[in-house]
Amino acid sequence: MGIEPSLAVSAGHAHNALVVSRGAEDADAGLTAQERRVRDADILEAKLKRVMAEGPGAGRGHDIQGSQAGAGSGEFHKYRAARLKERARLDAMEKEEEAREAEEAFAKRKAEREAACDAKTAKNRAKRMKKKAKKGGGVAKEASAADGAGATVENDDVAGDDLD
Repeated sequence: MGIEPSLAVSAGHAHNALVVSRGAEDADAGLTAQERRVRDADILEAKLKRVMAEGPGAGRGHDIQGSQAGAGSGEFHKYRAARLKERARLDAMEKEEEAREAEEAFAKRKAEREAACDAKTAKNRAKRMKKKAKKGGGVAKEASAADGAGATVENDDVAGDDLD
């Protein structure tokens, strides 16, 4: 049930023609339907790769000028539009980079402020604990030692007693 080679090739397009020979039908006789589908899929994949590599527009630039001697009346407008599009793309990249740098600088400043605030808070806590130790006796000393190990003190008045 093959197509005659002379009928398959029409109008000089032999490279696009589907030619099935009688030998191909004989080779199909020993294959199962699954094997034929796998083989056909491989053939179609190879054809697709070839078409994508060699198809229309392969190796050509986008919107290139033709082979005439000079530019047409619309070429300047195409050039200007492409130039504006590229300029907008570069501007967007620059803004994105500036925003990223600003965000990094802000995060760095914030971390520095938080570290300074934590240091001041620790200093004030130490002062409060020292004052409590003088005032209350040995209980505050034990709490002070425990506080350094990560424990909290019940009577620690964080919002109040700054001794500056």
